[in-house]
Amino acid sequence: MTTTWCLPDLMHLYPSDFPGELEVFTHAVAGFIRLAQLVRASPRHGEGSNPSRGTKKQWIRMFVYMTVNIINYRWYIGQTKYPKETGYIGSGLRFRRAVKKYGKHFFIRHDVFEGTEEDVDRVEAQLITYYKATENSGDFYNLREGGNCSRHGAKTRKLISEIRRANPIHYTLEMRKERSERVKGIKNPNSGPMSALKKAKTRWGSLKRLFSKEPIISEDIRMMHDFYDFRTKMAVLSPELLKEYLKFRFRFLQEEIDEGNLAIEHNNAEEVVDSLIDLIVVAIGTLDLYEVSFKDAWYKVLGANMSKTPGVKASRPNPWGLPDLIKPSDWVAPSHDGNHGRLSDAFENSMPCEV
Repeated sequence: MTTTWCLPDLMHLYPSDFPGELEVFTHAVAGFIRLAQLVRASPRHGEGSNPSRGTKKQWIRMFVYMTVNIINYRWYIGQTKYPKETGYIGSGLRFRRAVKKYGKHFFIRHDVFEGTEEDVDRVEAQLITYYKATENSGDFYNLREGGNCSRHGAKTRKLISEIRRANPIHYTLEMRKERSERVKGIKNPNSGPMSALKKAKTRWGSLKRLFSKEPIISEDIRMMHDFYDFRTKMAVLSPELLKEYLKFRFRFLQEEIDEGNLAIEHNNAEEVVDSLIDLIVVAIGTLDLYEVSFKDAWYKVLGANMSKTPGVKASRPNPWGLPDLIKPSDWVAPSHDGNHGRLSDAFENSMPCEV
């Protein structure tokens, strides 16, 4: 089987006004070329042999790929038998966690080599070594050195198979009955229908145990600001301009509220949805631009709200019969101390007052 190199066309994915990133990708392409020369110069198993008469390892079609996260430009190097058209983009532990966090649509796979299983073992290992991918966790998701280091060899696989055939596991009637008695009465918490209320309580219980999951919306907005280079321009604003820009953002929010109220008066569901989403974008975007941690602020407020009790607030009429959230006597307001970001810079020349 003829091996094929395919250099990924990366340049069209990134705007031309990011010279630093273009330099990185130019270096990557040059690295592919040098590595191609290195691999072609190294000895290859089965050179010139007839694939149709060779072993499976000599003729099976395999790919070496590099998948990039277009939000933070971190890469994952891997190998697979699945073509890109199947949607497969990688399966490393750290990489899977990143896909779960950012979403699969923010990852793009580039096939850089096609050949036999033995060839791709060598190429994957050389790519990981060349880029020091396991050491450079800031730019790569790889945890292993690649190649066949994570798989059993042919002799080991054969030995394991022989041992399993020689020592099959037979479950006797007594063993099955004992197991049945042991699990009786144990209810599977994941089985059966779950009400919306139970789902909410389950999620809140999980969040109380693990306040570290980054809401994906904040990552999306951060990515949008990076794409349009907001952060560079914000960095040079004086305290006076920071305060003026903050006023502008709040006027922006008021405009969206006014548009939403107008849409309600005109029974326009489309504009109501658009207004609500824009409010979220502007509000969370303002926090991001002023370097306030949305995650920390969000969970502080969420935790405070979840400690309230449902009831009726006399000063806030509620004719719809829906539960209102009442602050109990021991309720503690959320504190964002230490998470004011550049808002502190905007107010550095002003004295704070009670609101």
